[in-house]
Amino acid sequence: MFSLHSQTRAKQLCKLWPLSLTLASPVGAEIDFSRDIQPLLSENCYFCHGTDPEHREADLRLDIRDDAIEAGAIVPGDPSKSEIVSRMRLAPDHEDLMPPKSSHRTLTDDQITLLENWIREGAEYSDHWAFTPSPSPLDALSMKSWSIDWKKED
Repeated sequence: MFSLHSQTRAKQLCKLWPLSLTLASPVGAEIDFSRDIQPLLSENCYFCHGTDPEHREADLRLDIRDDAIEAGAIVPGDPSKSEIVSRMRLAPDHEDLMPPKSSHRTLTDDQITLLENWIREGAEYSDHWAFTPSPSPLDALSMKSWSIDWKKED
């Protein structure tokens, strides 16, 4: 059984987990959706704008790129025209702020800047690594490279 102190500590660490993923990205590295963006959207946006139609707000899905673009939430290449950024940059007491105050979730300026930069780079989504087929080790090798030259050298 966990003590109250260890439970509190665990909750604090869980809140920092998405931030640790963004800080783990090498400086100047291309932003990776699965590593950098997906955790932020999952933690802060998908409850209301994800797969569950019972909780979906404004008929907006941010987990599907084409839906997010069609709704104007994301305008690839232009964060200033992306509604998601506009809503995240509103004053903390504004009624249209995202995520809403009632969700008890917040994004840091660094996290919003990361999202802006990702949108500026084209807002590419990618499948989770677990759903991406791994290349076969044999794909990298041709059968010729396995052949052995048995000619005896004189």
